[in-house]
Amino acid sequence: MFDFDVIKLTYDAIITMLEYINIAKAPENMVGSIHSKLAKPPIVEAVMCVKFAFPKDTKPTDEILKSVADDIADLYPNQRELRSFSLEVSLDTKNPEHQKQMATSQIDGLQIFSSDEKKVARILKNEITFSQKEPYSSGEELLKDFLYIWNAFSSKTKPTTITQISTRYINKFICSQNNVTDYLKTMPVMAPEAVNNVGINSAMARFGITSSKYDGYTGFVTVVLEPNEDNENLNVILDIDVVRKENIDYENKMSEIEKSYKILRAMKNDLFFSSINDPEGKFS
Repeated sequence: MFDFDVIKLTYDAIITMLEYINIAKAPENMVGSIHSKLAKPPIVEAVMCVKFAFPKDTKPTDEILKSVADDIADLYPNQRELRSFSLEVSLDTKNPEHQKQMATSQIDGLQIFSSDEKKVARILKNEITFSQKEPYSSGEELLKDFLYIWNAFSSKTKPTTITQISTRYINKFICSQNNVTDYLKTMPVMAPEAVNNVGINSAMARFGITSSKYDGYTGFVTVVLEPNEDNENLNVILDIDVVRKENIDYENKMSEIEKSYKILRAMKNDLFFSSINDPEGKFS
């Protein structure tokens, strides 16, 4: 249980976040982060996802997906099929005791893993998601790893349109209940009169962010506070997801993916650094 008086989100904190984004460099001039790289970032997982489409009634076959996974098995030797199952039941209304059941399954995609399982990719017939577990190295490395898989897939399948590009960074750290506001500028809100003499042991808030400087991009910031096992400290999760939804024609998709990711990451960095403080040098 912790005293909710120490976790108040003010209107000024949200305004500060939005103003911080608005003074950032415009996407067309952006080639990378404008922030100093942290020596010990609290990132526990970094994710990149691209969704795409094919001509009507045209999708990669199971054999092609397997072939793509085999082509990159040097770095991702472990594979697992992703299947969906259905059960069809037909009843004879005249003879209810007679019924037929037919179970079917189909392969929706493959999940592939690096040998240490720190890198995981999910290859579906309309989406590729790549995840890097801690330790996180850099955004450039995340993009490089994703493009390695994307190139192997797109060279054999030729998707016609990219419909969405996104990146997600999940940060987690521990801090004292008494100094959580020293670390977080973006926090859940609850009316003070609602928490008088009441113990609250967890809290969560989610904010959707748009900015004219990142036209076509949307950021989502989720803050979760949970009691640590010692009941004295808090587990803090700062989950930042940035999305671009826009149909992109097939021509030169790799270049468009690289460009979009740099903007996604720049907006993510703005949201992160405007949501957090580091008074004790925990991350630097």
